[in-house]
Amino acid sequence: MKFLFALLAVCVASSMASDVLELTGANFDQALKDNKVMIVKFYAPWCGHCKSLAPIWEEVATDLKDEGIAVAKVDVTIEEGLGQRYQIQGFPTLKFFKNGKESADYKGARTADAITAFLKKKSGAPFTVVNSFEEAEQILADEKYGVVVGHFAALAGDAFEDFAAIADGDEAIKYLVISDAASAEACELTQSGAVFVLDKDGKKHHFSEDLDLEDDLASFVKQNAYPQTMELNPDLFQVLMPGNIIIVSAFDTKGEGAEEHTAMVTEVVKNFPVKQMITDSNKWGNALVRMGVVSGEVYPTFVAFDGRGERKAPISWHEDVAVDKEGFQQWVSNVIDGTQTPWMKSEPIPESNNGPVKVIVQKQWQELVGDNTKDVLVEFYAPWCGHCKNLAPIYESLGEHFVNDDNIVISKMDATANYVDPLLSVQGFPTIKFFPAGAKNDVVSYEGDRTLEDLIEFVNTNRNSQA
Repeated sequence: MKFLFALLAVCVASSMASDVLELTGANFDQALKDNKVMIVKFYAPWCGHCKSLAPIWEEVATDLKDEGIAVAKVDVTIEEGLGQRYQIQGFPTLKFFKNGKESADYKGARTADAITAFLKKKSGAPFTVVNSFEEAEQILADEKYGVVVGHFAALAGDAFEDFAAIADGDEAIKYLVISDAASAEACELTQSGAVFVLDKDGKKHHFSEDLDLEDDLASFVKQNAYPQTMELNPDLFQVLMPGNIIIVSAFDTKGEGAEEHTAMVTEVVKNFPVKQMITDSNKWGNALVRMGVVSGEVYPTFVAFDGRGERKAPISWHEDVAVDKEGFQQWVSNVIDGTQTPWMKSEPIPESNNGPVKVIVQKQWQELVGDNTKDVLVEFYAPWCGHCKNLAPIYESLGEHFVNDDNIVISKMDATANYVDPLLSVQGFPTIKFFPAGAKNDVVSYEGDRTLEDLIEFVNTNRNSQA
């Protein structure tokens, strides 16, 4: 009988064995030394996304255990020191380590196939050596997107190192190297250091000699290795956004004329250096509505996200304008040259706004909040929010306290009915933020108690204008 229980215990233990390394502050550094390649999931047990990832993490660990790639996890609610060491801000955070050093955060799709492909690429050379254009075409056939082909006579030198570094940082695109001069010339790579992108249609996009490999190749690849029009994918959106203009085109696929409009806008964007991501309003429409960039009442509609240079607000199609080819073409052109005024979700401008607490709507945001001569306090609220209702009489008294101070504006905005800049991080209600005179970008968030005395002190402490 004892033997039976012992055997049962062994079987249970075996069935529960995991190929995922469980790391702590005591064994983390040793794991870095023992494993040349390792990916670590920093998680919290209560996190829903972490729970969803758990079986996938186990699958990846099992698939890769014989390939010298370690898959590990850290419970940050217990190992707080490791969380602080790696500045973990959200869960799960997936960090890749190579040769004992932190190399990159994994931000791709959370599927076993995607994570495994990422790890296999990261664990070896960041590029594949090929000997002919035909070999490159064969590899292209198995890829979802285009491939990058470079000719380097010797696998050394500054240009080669730049190419390899960019390849190592690109999780989605395959990079190929031809070193043989004759094979390279047959591919129209006439000198060492020449590069082209081979897109899925088999078209070559040659990287200009006038561009700098280190500074310009990554954006060139984004522009040419991916199709111009594709289905909206949030992960891919984040990859392509820097340096690009992405137009999100939302259609009610069950509505009249959806196919014709889709074909029309897809044809128009071919003439412009932009990417287009198409979505069904029933899939991502609500997310766009919550951002305040579409009303959710009119389709088709379009939102342009400009990732060139400094961050810019999304530029939405004016929904009271009928969609036609000429109008859409002009809108895209205006987006590119920076002259298009955006549509933003907004309540109507109040007919009367003389109370102690000013009502802010998006149409008047720049006029009232952006006035550099005034210090402006804004409460972002939701009409259904109980905490907002409790704050209302106190906030009204705050407005009355400053009613005779011409340099202070106490105001409120219904954040459910007006576009709110995502950079303001209005995640809950009420959220109170202070916009100082002469320094509107130095926004101060209110974190104190919601008492009249504390609010008065907060305004007086942060004001830039004279009392």
